[in-house]
This record gives sequence, structure tokens and C-alpha cells, in this order.
Amino acid sequence: MVLRSMVISGAVGAGLFLVLITLAIDPQLRQDVMYGGGYRLLVSWGPAVAAGVLAGLLAVYFGRRRELDTRVRQALTTQPVHRQLIWLGCCLVACVVAIAGLYWVLSALGPGADASTTAPISLVPRVLFFLALPAIAIDRLITILRAEGTGLSEIAMKVTEPWRWLGLTPVLLAIMLVSFLLAPFRVGWPPLVLMVGVLAVFLVAALCEEAFFRVMVQTRLELLWGRWAGIITTSLLFALFYALIQPYLVLIPLPGDTFVHHLGMALLTYTPIGLLCGYLWACYRNIWLNTLLRTGLFFLAYPPPGQ
Repeated sequence: MVLRSMVISGAVGAGLFLVLITLAIDPQLRQDVMYGGGYRLLVSWGPAVAAGVLAGLLAVYFGRRRELDTRVRQALTTQPVHRQLIWLGCCLVACVVAIAGLYWVLSALGPGADASTTAPISLVPRVLFFLALPAIAIDRLITILRAEGTGLSEIAMKVTEPWRWLGLTPVLLAIMLVSFLLAPFRVGWPPLVLMVGVLAVFLVAALCEEAFFRVMVQTRLELLWGRWAGIITTSLLFALFYALIQPYLVLIPLPGDTFVHHLGMALLTYTPIGLLCGYLWACYRNIWLNTLLRTGLFFLAYPPPGQ
């Protein structure tokens, strides 16, 4: 219990320290954060808080979380969790390096390498380092893809209990609230063909990232440090990942040109998304809910034509 409290305090303290440092160093970041009187913070944190409260209430009153948590612990009992986390950390670093390297290679192709070509190709590092290699090292790849076996992947993907789909309500609430808050800034939707392509890219990215950060990393950190320590730590790692790859994002990059700016913006915008996804996973252990949430939020954040 003491260790868990120390980890939670340390993770929260580290996150707040980084936010304050970036705000103090970068005056442009302070302006971007307070854009529209803090509207960007409202869009980031408001729906996440509302949906998180609803997710918790539904899980407490209608769910069987203790039974589900017991199944998760049993699935990880015989696994070398510490060694697996080290391997997952290496995969995270490798994914960032691969995304950066792929970006520079594609940039050398010239003006023809626009978002329509670079975005799908940029999924390769995510599929490789967030899904394929971790699945091969930690669990059988066939278990991840076909939801067979008795491991954690089966719990995450083979969802048969009706109460574990109650999370659809907070997921839809978060998507609706973000859509409502962003409505004044949206001037139109992309053409149907582009829309389908963008959705496909976001769907694959969301599935790979949620499988990695929530199913693989957060669950193991929960086992070692407790539920909230795992959620908070994973959310900070998730935000750091997006801060590092900001220069190479072609669809929904954050404003700013420096790492300090990207770090501050990522901590203030991606951390609440990570917390909501982490809490949703902790409540329902349903990877499809997380994938739907992330895909919807991705698509709402995608800038419409003319912006």
C-alpha cells in the first residue's frame, strides 16, 4: 500500500512538474493552452472527466469488477512481468525511432509524399512494435489475432459478459461531448473516400496503441503497483510518446515547433485521453471499447477541409 501511494504521488508529481516547467519556459505554450479562455483544456479534460465518472458508476453498480480482476491476475500469475515490461519499454523506444526514421525516408521522396501516402505507411511501426513483436514475445500472435487461448488477450478481445459492454455509454458520451465542443470550429467534413481512408488509419492506430499501452503495459503495472498507479503511469507514457512523435505526425499534429512546446501540449491534451482510456480498460477490460473511443476522438480532432 505504501509503495502504491509513493508511485501514485511520484507519477502525479512528475507530471505536474513537467507541465509547470514547460509552461514557465515557453510563453507560446501558455497562449496555446489558454486559447479561447482555456477552451482547449475544456475540450481535453471536460469529456474525459464526465465519461470517466459515468464509466465508474456503471461498473460499480452493474459490473463484477472483482471477478474480472481475479481473471486478469490469474492470466499474469505465471508470467515474468518485470522482464516483459523491459521488453515493452524497448518496443516503445523502437517505435518512436522507427516513426522518425520512416518520416525522414518519406520526406526524401519529395512533394508527392503527402498525408494520403505517408499516413498509412506510418502505421507500420505501430503494427510492428506495438502489436506484432510484443505479441510474439509475450503471447502467441495467433492468440492476439483470433482471441484463442486462456491468456490476457482472450479476456481483452473475447468479451461475452453483457455488463462489459456497458462502457459503450461513457464512450459515446465522450465522443458526443467532444463533437459538441468542437462543432463551432468545424466547417465541413472530408469527402467520403477520404473519410473512409482516414477512419481506417485511425482504427488501426487506435487498436495497436490501446493493445500496447492499456492491455500490455497498464495491466502489468496495475499488477505491480495497483490500479491507479498503473493508470497514471501509463497515461504519462502515452502522452510522452505523442510528444516525441509530434514532428512526424501528418494528420492531427499539435501546435508548436519545439519539444518543450510539444511536451507541454501532449501532457495537457493526451494525458486526459490516456486517463479515460486507462480507467475504461480497468473497469471493463474490453479492448473494443477503447478502440472505438480512440478512433472517434481521433476522427473528431482531424481538421476538416480548409483548416
